[in-house]
Amino acid sequence: AAILVYTALRLPAQYRRQTWLILASVAIPWVVNIVYVASTGPSTSLDLTPIALVASGVLIALNIFHFRLLDLAPIARATLVEHMADGMILLDMQDCIVDLNPAAGRYFGAEDRSVIGKHVSAVLADWPTIFEQLAEDDKVHIEMRVADGTLRFMQVNSAPLIDKRGRRSGRVIVTHDDTLHHQAENALRRQNDYLNALQQTEMELVAQFDLPSLLENIVRRAGLLVGTESGYLDLVDPETRLLKPQIGIGVLAESLKHQVQPGEGVAGHVWQSGQPLVINDYDAWAGRIRNFSHTTLHAVVGVPLRRGTEVVGVLGLGHPVGSGRTFSEEEVDLLSRFASLAAIAIENARLYARVQRDNHYLESLLRNIPTAISIIDREGRVLSWNPAAETLFGYTAEEAIGKEADLLIAASARLQDEAHDFTRRTFDGQSVHVVTQRTAKDGALIDVELRAIPIVVSDKPLGALAIYHDITGLQRARRAAESAARAKSEFLANMSHELRTPLNAILGFSGLLARGRNLSAQQQENLAIITRSGEHLLDLINDVLDMAKLESGRLTLHNTLFDLHRLLDELVEMFRQRAAVKGIALTLACGQDVPHVVFADNRKLRQVLINLLGNAV
Repeated sequence: AAILVYTALRLPAQYRRQTWLILASVAIPWVVNIVYVASTGPSTSLDLTPIALVASGVLIALNIFHFRLLDLAPIARATLVEHMADGMILLDMQDCIVDLNPAAGRYFGAEDRSVIGKHVSAVLADWPTIFEQLAEDDKVHIEMRVADGTLRFMQVNSAPLIDKRGRRSGRVIVTHDDTLHHQAENALRRQNDYLNALQQTEMELVAQFDLPSLLENIVRRAGLLVGTESGYLDLVDPETRLLKPQIGIGVLAESLKHQVQPGEGVAGHVWQSGQPLVINDYDAWAGRIRNFSHTTLHAVVGVPLRRGTEVVGVLGLGHPVGSGRTFSEEEVDLLSRFASLAAIAIENARLYARVQRDNHYLESLLRNIPTAISIIDREGRVLSWNPAAETLFGYTAEEAIGKEADLLIAASARLQDEAHDFTRRTFDGQSVHVVTQRTAKDGALIDVELRAIPIVVSDKPLGALAIYHDITGLQRARRAAESAARAKSEFLANMSHELRTPLNAILGFSGLLARGRNLSAQQQENLAIITRSGEHLLDLINDVLDMAKLESGRLTLHNTLFDLHRLLDELVEMFRQRAAVKGIALTLACGQDVPHVVFADNRKLRQVLINLLGNAV
């Protein structure tokens, strides 16, 4: 009864009622017997104790079998231990095996329970190491080989067994197979390492612009990702469209000797299909290159380098014979992502080389062109100053670059305002073409023909190109020509005045003679010729004056109505004698569509026709 009372007090609440019922059933015979012994009446001759014992037994049996108090928890615990996935080993104080569940038996090859009573090291070969670690922590992670020969990553927990008096009586060892979790952690760690490696590789590759060094670095970096020192890289030649070897290291250095065709070897297959290719037994692969030394190469992988959808190259890596290494799907996926970064880096290096080549060409052009050229930025500061500009303005490139161009070569306020206006118009997208002046370093004014052209990229003005043609000599020659023209005009005006005076006298006296009545017909004709020739000479003098006016831009036309046929007859008479001397017959033939009267400048038309006839005769 005391044991039951003690048990009832310590049991969980849901089991106390059951225990108290059993205790009450046990107490029935005691109560009946006490009543019987204490009774002194005549009815006490009947002893009810046997009946009470039977009733007590029946009630106890009903409570036990109905509530299953004594076997429910132990059965549940036993079932749990038997079917749990974790192995459990019970040890005594000498670390000998007292019991172990089936999971532990399967793990450690002791399913027949033959290890009961043996030291735990008979099951756990790594027990000394585990024991040392358990001394510092109650949880140990260790890689061990289990009964089926595989390496498993196990978590080993240890807990002491304490009896009811609080004394240690042994320990329980629980082993949990944490391999899947460990593999997942390792895969995640490797993935992070791969991503970090890819990020570092991307940062390193995109900052490298020397193509040969970049290609070698790509192969070596790819090898580090998958643990090999052998690799190659082939690129498609943009002109010939052939796949040409560029880099070969390690056992794949020999690949530099072979230029493959589409579908030939690993590189040719990848180039043709555009898909990665893994050959983990190169010697047995039917598609290998026959004249390639396959005795040193065990496994090889090739991945395409793409620009958009176009394959522009192939990156290959290999494991040598004897390494026992192959390429996993995870590594192929990693290399494919790496190849995407490598293709971008290669394209950047090619673009950089092209830009550098164009820059060198432009710099050479600017250095050697005889015209002064300056390039300014959006703020008007000089970015480029070619040797011709140094010669023209006297400023060296070191002195000019970084300075504001409008202040550097425009000394006066007028020229600076003009230069600022030209710069503003250029940055607004307009081209400027003017003849103006600029100031040299020594303060001299230089006549220049300026052409300013905006530099626009993606509809955004970035600066301007200024071209200066030195026209100082041309302007000087123009001014000299203008001065000479003025002097000639003055001379012609003076000469014509001097010639008119005697000519007018000749015409005047010939007119007086023509009025006389004593002249013969021949004399009158000769006098008429003198008069016409004098008038013609006067016209020539007037034409000289007209030429002077024409050169000075002051020529005017005096149009009148006159007889064209008469003018033509006079010209024929004037040139007939000269033509006859040269044996030329001069005649006049006018078509019906030639008008008699025209409205024009008679004198200038006469001069034009005289010049033409004079040249002809």
